[in-house]
Amino acid sequence: DVDLVLDFDPVELELAGPNPFNPSTSLNIVVAKAGHVSVNVYNVIGQRVATLLNDYLDINTSGYTLNWNASNLPSGVYLVRAETQESISTQKLMLLK
Repeated sequence: DVDLVLDFDPVELELAGPNPFNPSTSLNIVVAKAGHVSVNVYNVIGQRVATLLNDYLDINTSGYTLNWNASNLPSGVYLVRAETQESISTQKLMLLK
């Protein structure tokens, strides 16, 4: 019985758009292993303020582009979190209005 050692994260969140941004930015979700992926945005006190993705994604090493329009939110720091069963990837974004 041989266990395979994975030398990559099943999901990786990359910043594709401007940061700081106003009012929208882009993110790239690199999926190295097919599966369920959720991408949520949280404010600094941990409240979820947006869900950008909650779906099954096939492998895509070029990545899937997500756009986030935060025109309904106040200026501040936000954390974007991409999550699978096996990994979590986060990015810190600054909204300046």
